[in-house]
Amino acid sequence: MKTKARKSRDAFTLIELLVVVSIIALLIGIALPSFNKVRLQAKVTDSKQLITNLETGIESFRAERALGGRVPPSSSDAAGGSGMPVGAYVDPLDSSGTAIPSTGAALLVLALAGPDNQGTAGFRPATGAATWADSIGGTGSGGLYDTGAATPATRYGPYAGATAMKRIASIESISKKGFAAPNFSGHLGEQKIFSDLFDSPILYYRAKKAARAMVTTGTQVGVYDHSDNAPLTTFAGSKHGIAAVGTGVYADPPNTFDSFIIDRKASGCDENNPANCLRSIPYRPQDFLLISAGPDGTWGTKDDVTNWK
Repeated sequence: MKTKARKSRDAFTLIELLVVVSIIALLIGIALPSFNKVRLQAKVTDSKQLITNLETGIESFRAERALGGRVPPSSSDAAGGSGMPVGAYVDPLDSSGTAIPSTGAALLVLALAGPDNQGTAGFRPATGAATWADSIGGTGSGGLYDTGAATPATRYGPYAGATAMKRIASIESISKKGFAAPNFSGHLGEQKIFSDLFDSPILYYRAKKAARAMVTTGTQVGVYDHSDNAPLTTFAGSKHGIAAVGTGVYADPPNTFDSFIIDRKASGCDENNPANCLRSIPYRPQDFLLISAGPDGTWGTKDDVTNWK
């Protein structure tokens, strides 16, 4: 007796194929957030390592007596009387004596790596200059980085470790990756900073240990001064955070510099606004602060990576 032979199935039906594709898409949808979270955490971990690397470099700079035996400055020493504007210094990458606004972020690179990654000449007035801001110019005659000098200034370091050296970038280059800031072109845009893993500058502030106030406001000198990095953090339309008190950009805590750096435990105050505290003590009042904006790109928020938490 003859029987019908079953047709062999050597291909999926359209419905079966759609089911398989749907299952794969579902699995990807479930796995992708977890993958992104792991990748994000890896960047945070690497940013913490970068902060640690910079701390080590700063301590190495401080240990070099020839450089003054203290941590690097985070602001210019120009007083304005010698033709150099207050808060500026001579562009170390240029021979024309161009004055550019100083930022603690850029001065940290000059201290730990130098303008050309070949070491630092430190921060001291050259012969005949009143301030280092007047004399730090690189290729100009008599500058600390004068490339044509018969006896160039002694270089020290670099003090930035391999991890940090790889994160040196110009302000202009990271602005092309999404870091929004005004007028970061030409001389200012060429200045180098240490970029975190999220392509934002790492801010650096040196403490004024003898100051009685926590932050500088008006004529009152504070331990830390928001203006040290103001060209990066505060300007019209800025969304980068930690503005100075009363600037009108971020008028209220917790988006002000003082409310971010206050050590509430040491101050014995849980008030959101430091102005309501009997005393205000910043983190690391005898030292320096390093701040990465973290994943959200805004300084002064909970996801920041710092050297105090």
